Amino acid sequence: MKAKRSVAILLVLGLFPAVVRADTNALYSAVRARDAVEVKALIAAGADVGVLVDSGDGALLSPLFWAVRNNDAAVARLLIAGGALDHEYAVFDGPTGTYRTALGDAAIGGSFAVVEVMLEHGAHIDGASRAEYDSALDRYVENAIFNSDQTRLLAWADHIPVDWTPHLALLLQYRAAEPATRAIIEQRFPGVLDGTVNELNAILALPERGLVYRDHPEVQFPLASSYLDDPRVPGRYSVDKAFDGDLATSWVEGVDGPGGGERIAFLIPDGARAIEIYAGYGEERYYPANNRLKRATLRIHLLQRCSTEMAFNYRLKDVHAMELRFVDEPRFQSYALDDVELPRAAIDTRCPEWLFAVLEIADVYPGTRWDDTCIAEIRFVR
Repeated sequence: MKAKRSVAILLVLGLFPAVVRADTNALYSAVRARDAVEVKALIAAGADVGVLVDSGDGALLSPLFWAVRNNDAAVARLLIAGGALDHEYAVFDGPTGTYRTALGDAAIGGSFAVVEVMLEHGAHIDGASRAEYDSALDRYVENAIFNSDQTRLLAWADHIPVDWTPHLALLLQYRAAEPATRAIIEQRFPGVLDGTVNELNAILALPERGLVYRDHPEVQFPLASSYLDDPRVPGRYSVDKAFDGDLATSWVEGVDGPGGGERIAFLIPDGARAIEIYAGYGEERYYPANNRLKRATLRIHLLQRCSTEMAFNYRLKDVHAMELRFVDEPRFQSYALDDVELPRAAIDTRCPEWLFAVLEIADVYPGTRWDDTCIAEIRFVR
């Protein structure tokens, strides 16, 4: 096999500052008072130019947003010089179906001095379309599928004892070249979850577009947390190869080592009674040379996507979990789904549902030549 290049998703927790009240933040007070001298001193003293403050009307605004509201080019310049553009996020505006940036507000409001300052420092004035918002949100959900045990963002049942997750309000950063490079996840449903979770804010690094993460208005399956990159044949070992009906091709995980914890996600068709897995490389001569599955965890979930006037809201529900054990033989191995209580189809067609499974590598039989774990094929029996 070729050298590995990981495309696993990175989620960084704890880097996003807590939301604070405007009247308790010295930098905000100085910005709103148009006190450039005090703003400069606070930034020099280490004030966080990226912190979001609750404006009191439900909006989370940055210091730069306040400078824009004030049409204060001098303060905006100080904030940008202090790195404000590195922390600037857009707010989704439900009534208009768009999402706004400080730069856009400055342009619309005629604050051309502020616009000039921001453009000088690399900001983009390109309009953000609803399609880009939808695409970014879908990629966020793909990330959450693979990072649920670390993030707690979507309240999977093994972390938070609720049947359905509350809606998540997303604030997406917009850049012309990268429609959404970061997202802030904020829980705003007091009383549904504990206070710690309700105050959760996280920065999510969204992956680049590629074979694993597809640009499509709906969440697309199959997905993989990584795959082995072959520069000569792009996508040679991508997750699609485990569902193409060809034992001569295989999905191969793409991280260093045997791939413990790597996952693939795929839809479960209606009426499926069993899942069959060929747990190694399909070509017989390469089967012992690569790692084969010894144990894996199969988790089945229901994903629901509902459209509201404000945004698209995603809900996840745990359905079933089972441990799979494999014998080290080059053949399909079958696992019954008869005991899995699958939910009935969605009644409300405005909220389409996907029943999908996540297969996670737990242990492997080591290969004689390569430390790559392969799955040649996954299929279902109806």
